[in-house]
Amino acid sequence: MEQRTTEWYLARLGKITSSNIGKLIGKGRSKDAIFSQTGLTYLAKIRAEKAILEKLEKGDFTIEEYLDRTDSGNRATRWGEEKEPIARMLVAGVLGAVINECGFIQNPNCEDWGDSADGLLFDDKTGEVLPIEIKCPYTIETSVKFFEALDTADDNAEALKEIEADYYWQCVSHCICNDAQRCLFVVYDPMISDTPHYWWIEPSADDKNLLISRVLEAIKLIY
Repeated sequence: MEQRTTEWYLARLGKITSSNIGKLIGKGRSKDAIFSQTGLTYLAKIRAEKAILEKLEKGDFTIEEYLDRTDSGNRATRWGEEKEPIARMLVAGVLGAVINECGFIQNPNCEDWGDSADGLLFDDKTGEVLPIEIKCPYTIETSVKFFEALDTADDNAEALKEIEADYYWQCVSHCICNDAQRCLFVVYDPMISDTPHYWWIEPSADDKNLLISRVLEAIKLIY
């Protein structure tokens, strides 16, 4: 299943996905608020997706019609989509590794949670299959921010969590859904460097458990 195809969009509709999962980490301002307003807005979007599934499956309208109504793609999104395949090819060459594209991967333990990593890397030394997350920032300042923070970090996971928490939790979700211990985080900016910068992100067991608990709480609010 290729990403951004009709099949892929249908597979992820109405499910919690890694690309947005960081929105579920924050809590609301009151002590009884389990999720922040950002998290609640995301869960409302998932409920809305579930609400259209029956008519979509009956063929009353197409996924393309739905996307045309809801997609707010912009120049930054298009830039990332154009540069991502180049970054994947380049980092595979630098590492001397096989990196395969992947579609939608269902979390084996949760039907309401799925993942679409930007690639799966086969480590021939360990036999592991490891997820990759590729970012191609639209602004040069953002690229520099990642390079400055992560190139000198003692702990890549903590550094990423500090500068861009949503991306960190996306990597955590990649690891959980793919049963992997680490995720390769790649940043590519061809205006700065001919080759991508990359770092291994290895989330702690506590952070994995935290994310799982937040997803389980979220699922109660999407039905």
